[in-house]
Amino acid sequence: MKNKVFLSVLLLTAVAIGGALLIPSGGGGAHDNKRMPWLISVNDHGELTVFNLTLGKSTLKDALREFADTGNIILYAKKDGRKVVEVYFQKIIISGIRANIVLTMQLSDEKLDEIYQRGARVSKAGSGTQKVNLAGRDLIFMENQPIGHITYLPYTNLDDEVVLARFGEPVEKIEEASGITHWLYPEKGLDIAVNPDGKEVFQYLPPSRFEEAVRPLIEAKERAEANAAAKDQE
Repeated sequence: MKNKVFLSVLLLTAVAIGGALLIPSGGGGAHDNKRMPWLISVNDHGELTVFNLTLGKSTLKDALREFADTGNIILYAKKDGRKVVEVYFQKIIISGIRANIVLTMQLSDEKLDEIYQRGARVSKAGSGTQKVNLAGRDLIFMENQPIGHITYLPYTNLDDEVVLARFGEPVEKIEEASGITHWLYPEKGLDIAVNPDGKEVFQYLPPSRFEEAVRPLIEAKERAEANAAAKDQE
């Protein structure tokens, strides 16, 4: 199954956030320092590792141990039939940085349908989306399933200088009409949505799926450029 990745159509100065992103606070140790959000590795097989988790290989059980948190597992069923299981970790501290993390689990369409049918409780999440609490057997099953991609939402608001210092120059920047600019790092499987009026959103996904994931952003940019060119010719 090709999991659909829906990118968010989502600073203080370095001194002001020294205790957060630039200079991690104490208590972590060597193991903890490996979990910084900018420490991304991609092996010869194209497998991305961040926060000590390897996409497509590390399981939810690995994440529960890594984050020392139980998480909140929810299946979302979209109005158009698409389904996704997400696991939310709220207000956890990783290497001295407080953040929310969302894991999207890597599951087949068939398995998602099965889990949906066994749902323990269904409620509305807006825009016709159903929010489904998993049955007990599926909660147990989910622990051994691989993580598809990771969304990281630090509590600290970052400016361009800090993002550049830690992640380097992006291959491309795409600005939305909202003012949010996506910094794209295809080789790292990373999209950083830099928000001038709010906090940033980091999305990590396998580099092999990166182009597919950001295609809507690129197409929107191309349409905007074409419309601008047409107006100039009028």
